[in-house]
Amino acid sequence: MKKILALSASLLTAMAFVSCADEPVPVVEPEPVVMSSVAMSSSAAPVVIKEDPREVRRRYLQGLLDKLMSEDVYFEYDAAELNPAARQLLAEVGEILIREKAFAIELQGHTDDRGTESYNMRLGDKRSQIVFDYLTGLGVSNTMLTTVSFGEEAPKSQGEDEEAYAKNRRAHFNVKISE
Repeated sequence: MKKILALSASLLTAMAFVSCADEPVPVVEPEPVVMSSVAMSSSAAPVVIKEDPREVRRRYLQGLLDKLMSEDVYFEYDAAELNPAARQLLAEVGEILIREKAFAIELQGHTDDRGTESYNMRLGDKRSQIVFDYLTGLGVSNTMLTTVSFGEEAPKSQGEDEEAYAKNRRAHFNVKISE
């Protein structure tokens, strides 16, 4: 009889473990604690000093900019029309700029080094202007945007081949946080 009771108790215990294994264990994420420094008091207990919310926001905005505006808008040779990839990128940028008003953006038009200096300055201006027009057409405030042409003066890539030329035919975002 003792063996039957011991065996029954063992079976019940095993069944309890098996039935608990099917239920997922809830995971509770801890709340993040933002600290700029931890100072020690005279009693050696740490004192947590919370970070300035403006600095947290600044870092958030900077991360947003770094993520979404690290790419340039590229153009075909001797052209200032937006291709589908450029329109997609500008749609994503436009969504952010409509939501976040804390940016001042200089749209920089660039060209490769083929053509005269004056022609390339005009082409760079057309490229920055078409990006400006597209973004404002999406609803971005024109007060956030300025345009400038660098023509061929600030190449992204050195070289005299099509790969280098293609990297230089672009509109670049020079972004600053204006808050």
